Amino acid sequence: MTAFVEVRALVRRGEFTLDVDLAVERGEVLAVLGPNGSGKSTLLAVLAGLLAPDAGHVRVGKRTLTSVGTGRATPVLVAPAERAVGLLGQEPLLFPHLTAAENIAFGPAARGAGRRTARLLADDWLTAVGLAETADRRPAALSGGQQQRVALARALAARPDVLLLDEPMASLDVRTAPEIRDLLRAQLAAHRTTTLLVTHDVLDAVVLADRVAVLVDGRVVDEGATARVLAAPRNPFTADLAGVNLVVGTAESGAVRAPDGRRFVGSPAVDAEPDVPDGAPLAAVFRPAAVVVQTSEPHGASPRNVWPARVLALETAPTGVRLRTTGDPEVLVDLTPASVAALLLVPGAKVWLSVKATEVSLHRR
Repeated sequence: MTAFVEVRALVRRGEFTLDVDLAVERGEVLAVLGPNGSGKSTLLAVLAGLLAPDAGHVRVGKRTLTSVGTGRATPVLVAPAERAVGLLGQEPLLFPHLTAAENIAFGPAARGAGRRTARLLADDWLTAVGLAETADRRPAALSGGQQQRVALARALAARPDVLLLDEPMASLDVRTAPEIRDLLRAQLAAHRTTTLLVTHDVLDAVVLADRVAVLVDGRVVDEGATARVLAAPRNPFTADLAGVNLVVGTAESGAVRAPDGRRFVGSPAVDAEPDVPDGAPLAAVFRPAAVVVQTSEPHGASPRNVWPARVLALETAPTGVRLRTTGDPEVLVDLTPASVAALLLVPGAKVWLSVKATEVSLHRR
């Protein structure tokens, strides 16, 4: 059974190459995460029909929207306006000369709805996004959050087969962003809108997405259910987003041997293979808050992973202070300010780090 949306795209731009193969089921929300320059915007441009790939295809349902360099006699590139693909970006980009209701009615009218029907639909959508009283206001009279709500209503009122969201919360303030995120979640669920969401914010993925694809250097390095990808990241970028340490190495007697020789004992992650042969790629994942810092070598009966390190830097963290420490790979440690002061921790200080084996999950890469 084929997916509702299929994207296969090869795009070469100078030294950068985007090479992806993604599928989205009908009604599913797929979040694409990745650092700047990873190819996220290029991917959206291919889906929206704003960019023709060097080779590949875009299919939505039974329609082929793009087909280039695939052996077809004639390339296919359906115009953006004819794709039934909606796009909502960081900026609302409302028509400044139209009222909120007229902005929303534009999509249904373009698809053949009469003026009265389009206006009734616009009024319904304004009510759905909590802005019924703004129907006759122009964008200049609306706040940034209100404009983004109208932009969302306009995108959904056009009944797109696929909705593309490009960092929709990025330009909003800390109070407005959660409101728009909750509104998106409710509307996407209510209308079962097939959606591809590009974001830097892991909270967007957690709240909105059924699945996650992680894009790094133009390639998908991890893909799967949101909870699985964040619980057992396979890439340092994903681990950083998830707020965990990722030690990548090889299996050795049920443990992970890091590149610098450190050995991490733990337990297989949920859904992970229980027995991994020695030498196979294996990763250890644990929280920065699970790491214990001492100024002398710890001793005790409980099984621990223990290793010496030096403090590289101290940074402000949401829960206190974050230590960056030496090692390949380096390990992050979260401490309270009082602990940092009591241990006299400064860059260059020698410390002993330890983490209980019960705090470490192992998964095959």
